[in-house]
Amino acid sequence: MNFKLDHVGIQTADFDNTVKWYKDFFECEEIWSRTIEQLPVPIQNRMPLSSKLVELCKNDLRFHIFDIVTEHVQQPKNALHMEHFCVEVETFEELIELRERWISLFKSGAYTFVRDDMPTEIIPSSAGMQGFYAHDPNGIELEAFYLPKQQPAS
Repeated sequence: MNFKLDHVGIQTADFDNTVKWYKDFFECEEIWSRTIEQLPVPIQNRMPLSSKLVELCKNDLRFHIFDIVTEHVQQPKNALHMEHFCVEVETFEELIELRERWISLFKSGAYTFVRDDMPTEIIPSSAGMQGFYAHDPNGIELEAFYLPKQQPAS
């Protein structure tokens, strides 16, 4: 049995800020947007604290961003629903570009972040892997890495 990650779901109390940041950081396209009433009743029942969601996509990377209806619940700042997610880029130059894009978006002041940590420096690891860690506007950790492809033996 083979598995492929279908999407990453992120629930947030700052829906518009989060959607805009994911569009700008990952250069995602909005595929669809729904209100809770447009979803099948069994899905509505699973999501009683949400009123809307959107799917964003860049190549095979898809995000489902859900709001939290804050009059029903106040999410504690330390209550994360996910520890981190990781994306792989194809070149070291793309890794540098992605880290610089994060810094540029953070410094733009156009987004509200729950953490003010800057991304780590690019960290070398085993087998030539290099990567960095940063956080999305909600404080969810993002890992980005580049792993050089092994050249076939001649």
